[in-house]
Amino acid sequence: MFRIQTLFQVLLLSLGMLTSAVPVSFAQASHPAEFPDVVASVNGQAITRAELLTQGALMRSQVRKAEGVAPKPNLEFYRGVLDGLIGEVLIFDDGSRRGVEATEQEVERALQGLREKHPSDEAFQASLVEQGTSILQLRDQLHRSLSLEKIMRQEIGAKSLVDDAEAKQFYDQNQHLMRLPEGVKVRHILARADKNDPESVRKARQTLGDYRRQIEKGRDFAEVARQFSEDSATRDSGGLLPWVPITESEADQRLAALKVGEVSQIEETQHGFHLIQVMEKRPAQLAPFEEVKARIIYMLETSRMRLGVQEKVEALRKAAKIEIYI
Repeated sequence: MFRIQTLFQVLLLSLGMLTSAVPVSFAQASHPAEFPDVVASVNGQAITRAELLTQGALMRSQVRKAEGVAPKPNLEFYRGVLDGLIGEVLIFDDGSRRGVEATEQEVERALQGLREKHPSDEAFQASLVEQGTSILQLRDQLHRSLSLEKIMRQEIGAKSLVDDAEAKQFYDQNQHLMRLPEGVKVRHILARADKNDPESVRKARQTLGDYRRQIEKGRDFAEVARQFSEDSATRDSGGLLPWVPITESEADQRLAALKVGEVSQIEETQHGFHLIQVMEKRPAQLAPFEEVKARIIYMLETSRMRLGVQEKVEALRKAAKIEIYI
């Protein structure tokens, strides 16, 4: 089924709230494959095995993207995921009782946004069928997710705001965290190849050799990148990449040795073969405050929101009847 990631879940993922709180009732643990159909009850409201496994799969995927390795899908992991789902139920029900929830118009806009990600309404309907859900179930899920986000932003987010002065204070007190390594800004041209196929590798190298000769004769590097690079993410910008930090690796040291405007020899990476042109160089330095201010504010506000969520969930748990069956 469609699973809409809420701000609550983002906080769990980014700040490690996958920790098991002490439940009101705790049953005999079992292996994830043997979980009962209902894994918990919150004030009489069931949390199902299907919900738990779906949320667990989402969180494992997100952690894998962020950290490169997904957590093991063991009992400890699923109890942590279940804690998050219990928190969602408590916060959602508390907001609903006080009339803080998404409007029909907000839900419809979100639903339309999902529709527009598909080439046609038929494709959208087919996607619903494939995911084993219906338009009514999806609408309910959007209402719940948007309501949770509204509660979080209105009641916790508003208390978590960080101004420029607070961000500057953090910057001044943590300058050891604000160092930028030596770096270069570059353009590149990518030629992909099957590295198990010598002929494919030969053709990629030959192609890049031709491009390099054209550039040496005066053709603009960015023009060649826009026309021929196989990196779709950077092709339209003429192969422009973000700042590349210089490490002790041989490849990075070769890059650091190039002069501004100079084009490298053919370099090999896991993505294929590249020509690289150095556009700008930057020595190791303290990052200017204005360059990192937005990230500092985001970090501090997110941290405050995490603490706010934790305190709210703990308060709601004290008054709730919670039974856990795994």
